[in-house]
Amino acid sequence: MAEISRWLNNLLRDTWVARLEDPAEDVFVTNVGTPQGNRRIFEGVWESNDYFVQVVIDILSNSKAPREGRALLAPALALLALSDCVAERVGLHRWHSEPSNAGGTVQLPSATQMVERAGAITFTASDLSMLGISRDTLRPFILRNEDKHALVSETIGHSSLERRPLIDFGGDLVLALPPAVSPAIRRFVLTELRRKGFLSAFSKALATLQEYQVETDGLRELIRDADSVTPPAPDGNLPSLHSWLLKHDIDKYLHVVLLHDHMDRQDAKNLSSFI
Repeated sequence: MAEISRWLNNLLRDTWVARLEDPAEDVFVTNVGTPQGNRRIFEGVWESNDYFVQVVIDILSNSKAPREGRALLAPALALLALSDCVAERVGLHRWHSEPSNAGGTVQLPSATQMVERAGAITFTASDLSMLGISRDTLRPFILRNEDKHALVSETIGHSSLERRPLIDFGGDLVLALPPAVSPAIRRFVLTELRRKGFLSAFSKALATLQEYQVETDGLRELIRDADSVTPPAPDGNLPSLHSWLLKHDIDKYLHVVLLHDHMDRQDAKNLSSFI
């Protein structure tokens, strides 16, 4: 307990993690909709952790997605099920927020509570069976021996534990880093799609989905009260984008541009730099 307190209150106090505390990030548990129902995930320090895994699930769940892409759903849904189970075990509901004291001292619970929390993130073979999950389905997210040796030279945001947050302890699986469920799924899906040759198709599906979301959710009210104008033809080559040019009032215009990420190298970048 004393060592954990030293890590949290001394070693991490002056890092970038401590500077991320603000009210908007006090939302501790968010929600992801899946074909198997709602799943709670822990936000952690990643930006929009729920949204970015949601778009991945939505694209892979689409009936138009290739069979090779839909096959990646099973591991992703299994890991999400473990995350939801952890939230259930500790009594955390969707959209749970936790007040924070920026830069303040982290008070640790009692040793008994710590043991209980350890039990909440531990999954025996019986637990997996009750959840209808096979250990083999979770294999992409189980930390390997070579990953353990690599951890000492890795940095937060691009570590093996964030890519494989499950640790094998004598046959039991421990979800050692619950907030890494979302980035682990995203990294796994992008890497596998790249290997199978479907990354370009995924990029196009993502662009189409996000165009729809911007138009229906972000611009719906504006489009209703404004005139849509065809933008002028661009000069030269432009990156992948969608744009809307809206005229309102007499001589006022709003030009909205949605730039799309390039997926060709994103699976090799820092986990916080892509969807």
